[in-house]
Amino acid sequence: GRTPLKPWESIMYGLGRSVDGILDGLFIGFGLIYYNQVVGLSGSLSGAAILISTLIDAVSDPLIGNISDKTNSKYFGRRHGYMYFSLIPTGVFMVLLYQVPDLSWSAGAKFTWMLVMLILMRVAGTFYAIPQLSLGAELAPGYHGRTALMAWAGAFGYSTGTLLLFVCMRWLMPDKGPIQYYDAGRPVHQYATGILNPANYSLVLFIAFLTLWVTGMASAITTQRHV
Repeated sequence: GRTPLKPWESIMYGLGRSVDGILDGLFIGFGLIYYNQVVGLSGSLSGAAILISTLIDAVSDPLIGNISDKTNSKYFGRRHGYMYFSLIPTGVFMVLLYQVPDLSWSAGAKFTWMLVMLILMRVAGTFYAIPQLSLGAELAPGYHGRTALMAWAGAFGYSTGTLLLFVCMRWLMPDKGPIQYYDAGRPVHQYATGILNPANYSLVLFIAFLTLWVTGMASAITTQRHV
């Protein structure tokens, strides 16, 4: 039979949902503000990119689940290989989503960048999220065991993204009122709040990437022995 999970392993399994929490938390908190207010993409085009990427995500979820179900790796089982190797691409596409190379691009180019990065981030994230969720049903065969695992997963999924947003808004992107920047004595940029300053996103993304990778890897490593 399957080796029972220790209490700390249940907690570490739940920690893996932080990956989704970070992706969703950042996008809910900053996604539309960044593209509409910082990048200058219209709300209609931003919404269209979200709609298209969501439809593609809805199709990719069952496909990736089916791929994971049919995988039989000697070292990683059906789930862990995808969990290990999807974290870096997920983090990279998350960072690129909020790093439009040139704010003077045309609306079409900005829309294309947002759409492509959203699709890539969501598909890469699905290669972690779906196997990780499926793993929960395999780790705890009983009803109550699975309920406990999903409770931990839900707790970390919501709390990690919320905590990251709080830290960002409180300390990394503080609202200090108008911030005037000068070039040769002449004002060139003015940001009403820290969230509108594109330079502020670099540190936020670094922290988000690091947290995503650490929590995702920790969850995968601590459940590896149950493969």
